[in-house]
Amino acid sequence: MNKVNVKHIEEPEIEEGMNVLVESFQHEAFTSAVYDFSNAKTKELFYLLSILKAKVYFNAGHYILVATKDDLILGIAIIKKDMKIPFNKAIQMVFPDVLKAISIVSKVNWRKTLKLGKAMKHSQKF
Repeated sequence: MNKVNVKHIEEPEIEEGMNVLVESFQHEAFTSAVYDFSNAKTKELFYLLSILKAKVYFNAGHYILVATKDDLILGIAIIKKDMKIPFNKAIQMVFPDVLKAISIVSKVNWRKTLKLGKAMKHSQKF
């Protein structure tokens, strides 16, 4: 019987891991409210941003764990250390690829995003 293994991600696995994450999160309530995934370009840009974000976390030493079975990634978890990555350093880590992803700003449903932001802000008081 083949077991599921959990291990630290290796850099070549980031793209496959982010594909698993994007497939999962495109149906999650907040993410699907903010982005219109019926548009293929939105999903493509979200995937690219996810890869870039994972590379920043990976290069900064945060933990990215993958659950694998028979060399297939089944799940992924990003566990951030209690540290901040300076914005300019993060951009340097993913430049020039980040330029390809800037157009995702036009794919955001800003009205829903602002409403969700307000709701989340109010919920933090509880």
